[in-house]
Amino acid sequence: MIDDKLKIAFYDRFFGDDSKKKLNGINTSVDPIWANDCTELYKTSKTAMDLTVLKKMLQTESVSFEFSELKDWMNKTLSGVNFNNIRVCFGVYDRDVITMENKPTNLSKGKLTVFLWPYLDDKKATRPKQGFVTDEEEEEVEPFNIGSLHP
Repeated sequence: MIDDKLKIAFYDRFFGDDSKKKLNGINTSVDPIWANDCTELYKTSKTAMDLTVLKKMLQTESVSFEFSELKDWMNKTLSGVNFNNIRVCFGVYDRDVITMENKPTNLSKGKLTVFLWPYLDDKKATRPKQGFVTDEEEEEVEPFNIGSLHP
């Protein structure tokens, strides 16, 4: 009986009327400083052995990204960037809401996510700084995130 309910829910989600609705992610590049905070939180959370924290993290089974938006990120953000691999870096959201493109975006604090981060060998990829240049002439390339967390 439960298997039938799961099959029906799966069918409705991917083939029914709900399949035409956009998933919960906005799929975009994000601030590398915030992404670093989330990846560091993942590292400390998994070693904390706090059952409540681990249960929240492990609710995430997968993350999906809209292909068209991923392709746009690759074409725009990675254009002219010297990189030779993209890492899938684990992170934990450190807040429930962030503002992206002047719109509040709902996240789920404590849930596991992934950041798609361009690397050159073993270092995060950089590019020449845009606009006013200070002592630092290179900046980290923004990773891709805010996909749809399942469930």
